[in-house]
Amino acid sequence: MGGDSSRAILLHDDLASILSTSKSRHTWLNSVFSEVAYTDPENKYYVIAPEFNLTIPPDVLTVAAHDLAEGLRPLLQGNEVVYGIPVAGDRVSTPVAERLWLRSSVARKGKGVPGSWTDVMSLTTHSYTTHEERVQLHFGFVHTGMRVFLLDDVIATGETIIDTIKAFRKRNVEVVCVGVMFANAFERGLKRVVEEFGVPTICPVVIEDISDDRRFTLAKLLP
Repeated sequence: MGGDSSRAILLHDDLASILSTSKSRHTWLNSVFSEVAYTDPENKYYVIAPEFNLTIPPDVLTVAAHDLAEGLRPLLQGNEVVYGIPVAGDRVSTPVAERLWLRSSVARKGKGVPGSWTDVMSLTTHSYTTHEERVQLHFGFVHTGMRVFLLDDVIATGETIIDTIKAFRKRNVEVVCVGVMFANAFERGLKRVVEEFGVPTICPVVIEDISDDRRFTLAKLLP
């Protein structure tokens, strides 16, 4: 199961039918995810999917960005700003913002920010992917009254996204929606964002469970 990096990347002209409907996008992304994703040998619940966050190929990025943008479109007022949670969230935030014709703003992980940044919002959170207990995130050009689309590659426990939502709210910024490439639903982060904060989520690939033989149970597609 998964872990095969030899998958042939589709040409852009071959993506038209895949991009045409939500069902076709989800079907294809779930199929690719099942082909390339795998679990850590030491922890079956730690999912590794390089083509969805570490080495995103153009076909996956195109289909995922299109799907996230179409999911966000009904919430669009035209004044939103798109932020990606660093680092992998940055990779999908720009193509999503381009499709919605919105501004994409900057974020950074680690110590310090460029001197040209203004109105910086900084927070400390826990990183599920790197297992770091104290990770600093910085979001630039944050203004009171903004409406934000917040994007990331994956949501598991939800701590990073939840801490970011809390920080934005302290600055009187509305997080309108959260979009992620894939979710470990069994970790409850996706559910917490909706139930505890009332923020809708968009996620084309949802892992409901992982069997003892490390097979994924993915959420069934809506008819």
